Amino acid sequence: MGSHTMTGIQGMHPGLNASPMRMPPAVALGYVVLYLLLDWVSYIHPMRGTNITAWNPQAALAVALVAWNPRCWWLVAGSLSAGALARSLPALNSADLVASLTQTVGYVSIGAAFRRWLNPVPSLATRKEYLVFLLIIGTGAALNATLYAGTLTLFNQASPQYLLQAISRGLIGEIVSQVVTLPVLFALVDRVRRAETFAMVATVEWWVVAAAAMIGAYVVFGRATEDQFKFFYLLLLPVAWGAARFGYVGAAWSALLVQLLLILAVQSAAYLPLTVFELHMLMAVLGAAGLLLGTTVDERERAEQALRASLHIAAAGDMAAALAHELNQPLTALRAYARASQLLAQRLAPPTPKAARRLRMSPRGSLRRRTARATS
Repeated sequence: MGSHTMTGIQGMHPGLNASPMRMPPAVALGYVVLYLLLDWVSYIHPMRGTNITAWNPQAALAVALVAWNPRCWWLVAGSLSAGALARSLPALNSADLVASLTQTVGYVSIGAAFRRWLNPVPSLATRKEYLVFLLIIGTGAALNATLYAGTLTLFNQASPQYLLQAISRGLIGEIVSQVVTLPVLFALVDRVRRAETFAMVATVEWWVVAAAAMIGAYVVFGRATEDQFKFFYLLLLPVAWGAARFGYVGAAWSALLVQLLLILAVQSAAYLPLTVFELHMLMAVLGAAGLLLGTTVDERERAEQALRASLHIAAAGDMAAALAHELNQPLTALRAYARASQLLAQRLAPPTPKAARRLRMSPRGSLRRRTARATS
């Protein structure tokens, strides 16, 4: 399903698809640094005793890497370990380290599912691909949340009575990161999507959409916390606008912009951790709805293009048939006149052998060949 084969991905990203022993050290180091940076930026209002946060963009980065190159699972495991160690400093928290390593299983499983049922870089060109994408990330997020929270509970890092709460919050954080961040990563890697992104950013309308998102965020998050849930739907408007006008790329980038505005609002005010998770649950729904709309717009546009192409072919066929008909009529009349001339010549006077041969050839030979050439 998708627009790229594995050969194309390898040609576009030779560094990412090399064997792990041959991966350039600069690429590996850059990935680890970016992972740790995203882990640090997104460490906002964690659940007490679990380090579970409502937004994990580094998870999308890990999934994208193992989807492009499954041999890089060791790099994902190393990044997870480095993040766990950085959070537990100056003391070493072995429970958090083991729990983070278990997430490697979930990320590798999601990447393998992408490669099996979609592509290393899913284009999400149809609604069917979109639904498969949601099913994969939903299942993978549930697996990761369960593994992480279960490991912490097993090591007595978290209380068993809060196990379901930890799983549900971990599920929210994983789904938000996959729904909002992964489509943007796919758009940056895919050549067609990247070109569409550049074309979109070059338009004035996209910046109007971005301004509308900022105004909507100011209206929503400038209110009291209990009123923010009532007016959160206003943030759907710029996402729907971007999806309707620019398709998949418009939905992906506008949803990411709203996500960043949400993080900025959460950082600039005093929110309860539960409130942060509830707002991100709404963000997950908003991102999924926008992505569905963008995929539908792209699918409809491709169907219209295919219909226009088929209409052009049909019009060309009708024109060819009409032209053949118009040419066939005079040629048929010429054949009839030639045959009549042959009959009249035979009645008036016996023709010479040369004339008789020409009269016999006219209706059957020369004109027939010309007719065949004209109507072919």
